[in-house]
Parts: sequence; structure tokens; C-alpha cells
Amino acid sequence: MESQFAKLEELVLESSKSLKRRIESVENIYKEHESAKQNFLVQTRLVVSIAKIRNRI
Repeated sequence: MESQFAKLEELVLESSKSLKRRIESVENIYKEHESAKQNFLVQTRLVVSIAKIRNRI
């Protein structure tokens, strides 16, 4: 099993610890992106709703 890990680390040119940190970093950035996207969609819906109300008056 150890030799398989060594071969994989050599193949990707990165240690398993380093790869784990990189994956965690990407996951955190993705979560931030999804949160920002959701916030943007909510704000966009609010702006559209306000515009529709203003056009009725």
C-alpha cells in the first residue's frame, strides 16, 4: 500500500498532505463562491421585485 502512495505522490508531484491542503483550499473557495452566487441571486430578485412594484405606481 505504501508503495502505491509513493507512486501516486511521484505521479502528481505532490505529497498527500500538500494535496489534502490544496483540496481543502479549493473546497473553501468553492463554498465562498456558492455563497456569493446565492447572495447575488437573492439581491437580484429583490431589485426585480422593487422595479415591478415601482412600474405599477
